[in-house]
Amino acid sequence: MQNLNIPVKNLSDYFLEADSEELVIHSLQTDTRKDLQGSWFIALKGENHNGHDYIETAIRSGAQGIILSEGVAPQSIPYIYVSDTTEFLGHLASYWRDTLQPFVIGVTGSNGKTSTKDFIAHLFRSLYGGEAVLATLGNLNNHFGVPFTLLHLTPAHRIAIIEMGMNHPGEIERLSLIAKPDISIITSIAEGHIGHMGELDAIAREKASIAAGTTGKKIILHPELEQFPALVATLQKYSATGIHPVPVSYQKNDSTRQIDFTYKNCSASFPIPGEHQWKNFLLAVTAFSQSLPALTEQELCRAFSSISELVSPKGRMNRLVSGSLILWDDTYNANPASFLAALQTVGGSETAGVFGEMRELGEKSVSLHRQLAVDSARHLAKLVFVTDKEELIHAVREGWADGKGLAENLFVTFQKDCAKVRAFVSGSGIRQILFKGSRGAKMEEWIPCFQEM
Repeated sequence: MQNLNIPVKNLSDYFLEADSEELVIHSLQTDTRKDLQGSWFIALKGENHNGHDYIETAIRSGAQGIILSEGVAPQSIPYIYVSDTTEFLGHLASYWRDTLQPFVIGVTGSNGKTSTKDFIAHLFRSLYGGEAVLATLGNLNNHFGVPFTLLHLTPAHRIAIIEMGMNHPGEIERLSLIAKPDISIITSIAEGHIGHMGELDAIAREKASIAAGTTGKKIILHPELEQFPALVATLQKYSATGIHPVPVSYQKNDSTRQIDFTYKNCSASFPIPGEHQWKNFLLAVTAFSQSLPALTEQELCRAFSSISELVSPKGRMNRLVSGSLILWDDTYNANPASFLAALQTVGGSETAGVFGEMRELGEKSVSLHRQLAVDSARHLAKLVFVTDKEELIHAVREGWADGKGLAENLFVTFQKDCAKVRAFVSGSGIRQILFKGSRGAKMEEWIPCFQEM
């Protein structure tokens, strides 16, 4: 994150005091374990850390300056004193975004954010090359990740695709006002984080608040999301217009499991399984076409020519082969809607599931885990469910029975006993195993149990 060259005086509206307004922020760092030479250290405060505790370490490590919001300002090196370092980070990133003026696409939603973001980035990189496109790395989509992504912008970037996540009210609006997307996408509304939000309407309202900072006031979404009155009302509040996906002619290829499609005389095959991923891709195509209204048919076809190279992001329906078994790694995260999508994609009489808990569901956790077990019984031959919570154990067993699942085909455990789990799953015509759970459940750690077979 070098060569920002931001004059401190240009940020005077956002700080309380500075050692000198003639200072320049060349680069920014938050981790004293990294090279701080030539960088300003910003003392951020998180749930489990306070960067102010490391100011002296940053000074000894060669920091060029310190940005802080509490304690005594250092006398040995330049400083900027602000009311809130996290808010100042957002202002700094927003200033940098305005300075470079890339075309920014914002992406939010309960499910599908990362896949949609990656699909958009792939299309633009096929057209402009990798150096012209910046996209959120990994899951850096929160109040720290979005600003730091924007601060990675360089003059070479023509396009920035910024993913925005949330688990508390007000976060998406705040992030959109920092990133100022030219156009935005809402991928889905589902019950992830409902423990913090309380109800689906609150989640819909939160996702729709990406319109607050969207300068072009166009929000791409599938028409079914307009069933949420809170979403429609929020878009109206910000004078934003909902844009539906562009019309694409397509058909499923049963032999390849791909989707063959044509858009504006350009034909290609979408290689990633799952109706939900196809819907994410349609959002990406729409964002691509809306961002470049003057795109020629030749340019469009050139961008589509590399779609066959698309792969799912890590932990999102990755197909692994282990002997005669196909292992589906969908362990990155989970909520009720993404679980159902995965079951509908690879479920069947030859499929078993190794599932972990869904987190952040609040008072609805028991009922939603019960429904997950019902759905699992209808889509799977066998289910291993990993939990040590008695209320969830009861809910899963009850739901499995209600879904007409046989008791002998359900195994609930918390101990990662690979031998027992393998013995339970094997020998019954199982050809596929789906691994899924919330991030905190770490279900990827169960995959090696079957790679050793």
